[in-house]
Amino acid sequence: MMKKKVLSGIIASALSMSLFTGMNPATHLTLVYAENDYAAYNVSANEDMSIQTTTAVTYPLESTTTTTVTTTAVSEKQAVLDDLTKKENRLFGEFQRERAILSGKLDPDAARLTLDDVNEIIGRCNSYDEICKELSDAQTYPDFTGGSGVTKVEYWFDDYGYEKLLLILEEEDAIYVKCNDSGKITDWNLLYPLQKAISYEAYQAKMIGSFMVYNDISAAAEEVSTGTQTTEPVQTTTTTTDVNPQSPEMYGFALETPEIILNVGESQKLNVLIDSNYYHAESLVYTSDSAKVASVSTDGTVSARSEGTAHIKVSAKLNPDKVELMPNESPVRSVTATITVVDNTLTAEQKAALKELEQKENWLIGEFRRERAVIRGELAPDAARLTLDEVNAFIETSDSFESVMKKLQEAQTYPDYFGGSGVTLIEYWLDDCGIEKVIIILEQKDLVYIRLNPDGSQNEWDFLYPVKQNHEQSFNSAIVTRIYTLFNDIADGDVNADGTFSIADAVLLQKWLLASPDTSLVNWKAADFHKDNQINAIDFTLMKRHLLNTKA
Repeated sequence: MMKKKVLSGIIASALSMSLFTGMNPATHLTLVYAENDYAAYNVSANEDMSIQTTTAVTYPLESTTTTTVTTTAVSEKQAVLDDLTKKENRLFGEFQRERAILSGKLDPDAARLTLDDVNEIIGRCNSYDEICKELSDAQTYPDFTGGSGVTKVEYWFDDYGYEKLLLILEEEDAIYVKCNDSGKITDWNLLYPLQKAISYEAYQAKMIGSFMVYNDISAAAEEVSTGTQTTEPVQTTTTTTDVNPQSPEMYGFALETPEIILNVGESQKLNVLIDSNYYHAESLVYTSDSAKVASVSTDGTVSARSEGTAHIKVSAKLNPDKVELMPNESPVRSVTATITVVDNTLTAEQKAALKELEQKENWLIGEFRRERAVIRGELAPDAARLTLDEVNAFIETSDSFESVMKKLQEAQTYPDYFGGSGVTLIEYWLDDCGIEKVIIILEQKDLVYIRLNPDGSQNEWDFLYPVKQNHEQSFNSAIVTRIYTLFNDIADGDVNADGTFSIADAVLLQKWLLASPDTSLVNWKAADFHKDNQINAIDFTLMKRHLLNTKA
């Protein structure tokens, strides 16, 4: 279970980040870290970036002693707001409830909406606009509002967002979402409109939403507090459960075969037993919790894609004219099929390669589709790639974004990367490593050419479609760099996973190596400069050298 944030810890983190920004090479300062006490560390920037720690006097939190930072004085409130703003900038949104608490407009213990409240509101409203208005009346400040491409509004049922109501305004969707400590979705349900069929794969990034950024975690990350880490982080998994915990009356709704075994490439339609005397016949909705393993179509046909286990949830809505429901009882009923996919065609080496690739994908919430096809033997390793000339020709002979997309897909079936959080990125690499690539941003209908340096930093970029004259704002290539460095096993130093490599990452790594309490590396692979799957003082030395070269 995730620990409650310690206010002083957030303050110290914000202090350390702000102090190093624009630091004069001759500056000598005192960094302050907060846990159960304040511990002073001396840092000198003119000592070849070496970060020295001294045995310092500690100041208990209860003490009235004022700890002075010689470079600047940052108020506690401002430090917390700075930390919150940094997260909001990554998400293109705002944590409205948290801001209201910090500004004194809302009590920290103010009541939240519950799932029963939401179901009751949806049950009595006649339109999506009416639902949104009643939700806003019931809870003035949603926990998060924003997004890129689509507008998401989140009402959390707890202080962290493990369970929440997600509104996607442009789609007029209301979705219940539940996830575990690592951000993996363990349960979800379309609450409105029920007759709409949606794809879990298409909605996965939207449903994860702000959870991972707000709680300072990343996909597949584990809490690591001390010592040398030698194994890959393992993503926590949780068995999918029904939203209603009391096993409500099912009224003849069931699956004929709740457990199915398929070989990769096979398909099978689920046989759903449903009594039309109690249910809306058109209300069946199918969702998969792992479309990589087994996807499901709107008619209930399951397609086995890769070895593993997936859970297909089938939901239906009771007819209130035929069934008398208890007050605040949800009319939705769900049953789950367990799909086990086996693959007897792959060798042990292929399975190992796919597992290693999946570990990288988990950090990104996406897929390296071309590499998967190569490993599985579906595509030759030297199969032709798109060229920039071909892409430009497709754009010149197309009259719409959709037309360009169709031509790209026909020319190269497997894009190199597909995925993202908040926005969906599709990458077609012009080389085997991804230094030059064409990137499609689906929600914005943009095609961008980008060329990276060998270390992953941005070299040049340009809009290909639509043609945009305004290049005043530079293209944010942080996620593009992360995709490149992860795929090519390049340590980029961004251990705190904030999208940039800075002195803050070096400070965090040093604290972790010194076994400071409750210190963890969000992205430990980024620190493995020695490339031995271990994190130690050698990596710290190489990180400092890399940081010097980056700043030079």
